[in-house]
Amino acid sequence: MLLAKEELRQYPERLAKFLATSGVTITYTTPTQYAAMLLHGKQSLRSCKNYRTAIFAGEALPARLVREVYDLGCEGLKIYNEFGPTEATVQTTFYLCPYPSTDDAIPIGYGLPNCSHYVVDPNLHPVPATVLGELCEGGPQISSGYINRPDATSHAFVKNNLASDEILRLGWTTLYSTGDRARFLQDGQLEYRGRISGDHQIKLRGYRIELGEIENLIMEALQDFNLEVVADAAVVPRRVALPTEDPELVDDRQLIAFLATARRVSNRDEIVNAIHSSLVAKLNSYMLPNGYHVTDALPTLPSGKRDRRALTTMDLDLVFPTNNSNATQSNSIEINKGGKLLEAVIDIFRRVLKLKAEQVVNGSSSFFELGGHSMLVLRLVSQLKRGFSISLDVREVFSDLTPYGVARVVADKAGLQTPPAPVVTEASGIDWQKEALLPDESAYYPSLGDRVVTQSDRILLTGADSVVGCHLLVRLLNYHPNVRITVLGIESPLSLQLIEQTIQNDRLILVDTKSLHDRVDVSPGCLAEPNLGLGEEDFRTLSQSTTRIYHFGSQISLVKSFNDLKQANILATRDLIRLAAMNPTCSIHYLSSWSVAHLQRWKTTKYLDVGSSDEIFKDERVPDHFFPTGSDFAYFKTRWAAEMLLSQASERGIPTNIYRTSGLDHESTNSEGNFFLKLVQSMVDTRAIADFGHGEGISIDFVTPDYVATSVLHLAKFAKIDKGPSQVFHIRNPSAVSLRQLPDVLRQYNSSIGEFKFVSIEKWLELASENDELNSRVTQAYLDLGHEMFSLDDSKTRKLLETSPELRSIQAAPLPRILVDVVASD
Repeated sequence: MLLAKEELRQYPERLAKFLATSGVTITYTTPTQYAAMLLHGKQSLRSCKNYRTAIFAGEALPARLVREVYDLGCEGLKIYNEFGPTEATVQTTFYLCPYPSTDDAIPIGYGLPNCSHYVVDPNLHPVPATVLGELCEGGPQISSGYINRPDATSHAFVKNNLASDEILRLGWTTLYSTGDRARFLQDGQLEYRGRISGDHQIKLRGYRIELGEIENLIMEALQDFNLEVVADAAVVPRRVALPTEDPELVDDRQLIAFLATARRVSNRDEIVNAIHSSLVAKLNSYMLPNGYHVTDALPTLPSGKRDRRALTTMDLDLVFPTNNSNATQSNSIEINKGGKLLEAVIDIFRRVLKLKAEQVVNGSSSFFELGGHSMLVLRLVSQLKRGFSISLDVREVFSDLTPYGVARVVADKAGLQTPPAPVVTEASGIDWQKEALLPDESAYYPSLGDRVVTQSDRILLTGADSVVGCHLLVRLLNYHPNVRITVLGIESPLSLQLIEQTIQNDRLILVDTKSLHDRVDVSPGCLAEPNLGLGEEDFRTLSQSTTRIYHFGSQISLVKSFNDLKQANILATRDLIRLAAMNPTCSIHYLSSWSVAHLQRWKTTKYLDVGSSDEIFKDERVPDHFFPTGSDFAYFKTRWAAEMLLSQASERGIPTNIYRTSGLDHESTNSEGNFFLKLVQSMVDTRAIADFGHGEGISIDFVTPDYVATSVLHLAKFAKIDKGPSQVFHIRNPSAVSLRQLPDVLRQYNSSIGEFKFVSIEKWLELASENDELNSRVTQAYLDLGHEMFSLDDSKTRKLLETSPELRSIQAAPLPRILVDVVASD
């Protein structure tokens, strides 16, 4: 059996080639994943000589996709449609698909052995064949319920009064109500027909979305902004293409919000922007409406109920939200449209995203903010390849998904002149010294007056929805039984259910499973909202009870703009400093990144003290320096600004520790999204090690989330934290190996890996260009900026960590697991 790695599954063309070269006989995918492979790797799929079985699950299977798979011409190929909810161990039915002659729904088939299926009415009485009802399931595969959700469990999992005596004797006594609508066909097979009436849960591109949740938040926004003019709202997924267009193999539906007004309005844009700004602060991006349709009334059925089917077919006059970073940038960035190439790329953006002519799109517009998603990126690449007759991989456009960023890549591929870059006007420049300056106001100085502070040890943890933050939360709960914890999300408010899911996904163990509900309080706010999303009274109450702040949350993105990142990465840090200042017993522990130190060697960095740039290797606070007004590499600079704010806070008397970590070794880590890991993997591919200097060379330095969390807790406990300059700690892998040691270490995993040669940077870039031109260009671009490859000095930190018994039990592998997997299978 072959399991395609996560980074391979992200690129359909490469995944299709993998199937062909590996001699795959059976595939098991979602329809969306396979449709993407058909779109970008059809020739590779056709060359699968031993291909015999294609199994689809997880989503509704379109008849058109079945036809396309059969039309590949693979001899003897059979296609199966399988169905089953997660609560019933994923698959419980199967259907052998013939070649579809119509676009009718594909049945989900017969039940698998020991799996019982019933179609019932609202009273759980079976309905006749061909009659629609709710699908219920029984058998040994049914789970026992939802963790810590007794109400949901009692509603969905009931006693199976429909089972035979034989089944009940086997102990299979539970009936699960799926909430899905289905019917038995005359031949005994099941046909799936969506969710039951009144259930507004949908599945869109792999995400479960509660439409009612979005609708409720829209109505809340109407109250918050005093928009009584809007009387009702509904959200549905639907295509926005013209009816004459052919249906797509992939799910290209978008979320459209319908707003019913009590009277005719002239300020549609103002209303939509107000609502959307409220939703952005409370919802994940995949739940945000892509457009809004303002109408006099929502369509209804004769019974008076809302007619959702009519909403999916009515003509649209969409209003697009403009209160995002794209709108902000469009006011401050002058785009030179003299080049035809940029105009052509903008036109492709419009076609792929099906944008109206009145929607503003310029060279700096974000593909995702315009309504794009991962499947539409694939379609964008496909149209670019056809339109410009070039070879193009999705990886090459993903780093800058703006028309200008894409046009640069196309120009390089097609041998065309690079379009003029966006011209940053003086008004749009970023004063980085100002951004990194803590206001000289009393709110940012520690309180000197007497105040009553609760004696309980309460921790405020930001970023429990991040990998390392979740590990820290579990560590605190397992080893500090008297601690109460308030958790604050990054982009949206958290829920205990979301945290439970993250703990489960990372296979973390809670010694006391009740502790999560007994000792963790979920804040209604998040870092992406002003004032941490809290009212002033709640803000003050939280400050009085908090004795430690672990600030582990930040928005991490190399493609988001400064305006996207400023609130969560800079302004939220200021708010946390203000919160700590209100309590004289409170300290701050900030999880930073090694990128802050590397940024200080770039050519554009200016130092206030001559010679201070020599100090950046050490685990000390950053020297005073600043950047020009450009917004390039905004993520790195916002992390630097946060460090500078905290350093000033410590000098004012707020105890502060800063922890910089090296690269993260986690299942979510992949070489496509990690520049340094990709660099090392390229050296393995070329069997050539680049000489970056610095003695033994730079280290391959990756740490696990558990190692980081445990290190921070140990340093917070034993490192002296007091009023005065903030302390900086470098958390590195104690088993890290230098590049010069890499060949010997690799042979421990694969003795036949071959010989390596050591070459200059220039020679390596030449070799790397032949193997991976994109990564070679990225490396050269970093070096041109003055980016130096060096390892951080952790001598001070390591002495303190050597006293930690917990860290001795955590195995620190010398190489990240994904690199080991690649080498072992080489």
